[in-house]
Amino acid sequence: MAIRAVVYLLILSVAWTSAEAQQSDLPNGTSLSASEYDALLGLLVNDTTELISLYRTSVHGTEYGNLLDRVGNALPLVLVIKKDEYVFGYYIGGGLLQPDDHTRKFTDVNKTGTLNYMCDVWRFSLAGHFPTPTKMDLDSNETFVTVAVRGADVCCENVNIGAALHLGWGGSGGSHQPAADIRSCYHEAIVSDDLPEGYIGERDEDGDALFGGSLEFMGDEIEVLRASASRTQIAIAVLVGLTAVVFAAF
Repeated sequence: MAIRAVVYLLILSVAWTSAEAQQSDLPNGTSLSASEYDALLGLLVNDTTELISLYRTSVHGTEYGNLLDRVGNALPLVLVIKKDEYVFGYYIGGGLLQPDDHTRKFTDVNKTGTLNYMCDVWRFSLAGHFPTPTKMDLDSNETFVTVAVRGADVCCENVNIGAALHLGWGGSGGSHQPAADIRSCYHEAIVSDDLPEGYIGERDEDGDALFGGSLEFMGDEIEVLRASASRTQIAIAVLVGLTAVVFAAF
């Protein structure tokens, strides 16, 4: 009887998986189109992962504090930027951390006002740069995030992702404060030798890629989503556990 129940659950799980695979439901409140969302899922490690939209500049505000309030300690994150015809962003495995009291004292002593940490980071393009959605791995020394401590007096930017994307960009030089608008961006030019084949986006005079159309730009929209296990993944995990319990009883 127990084995029959497990078999029945397996059949239901397969049917559920097939139905879910046929159509990916868009996250509530996302700015992504159906094709952009499906393309992004396809670039993630497991294409059945679901994404939950946490923050959009056009909905929740454009200040750095708005971003921190909405994202909190959620992880992993996917940050998407839309600028004209370009849709691109970064996967941030470690989230956008804010320091605890101990770390805050450490950063205050060192007068940096920032928290730096290594985590899984990679770049992607959904539109405007390549004929098809493309994932770009970073060098190991670029897989880090620098986040300004909330309320700290910092220079130039609020967030630095992968040594390339700067959010809340206020300009270079020690006297520059972060911009009031988090959509103010600076993206380092990507050396042509590091580009996947087929790049069709804007380039600088050296032939290097300008992912936002220029080094400095104001994003049309910034969205942050959290990656989570899909209903199918959860169901399968539960089913595996039930199966183990049933067979352990024999």
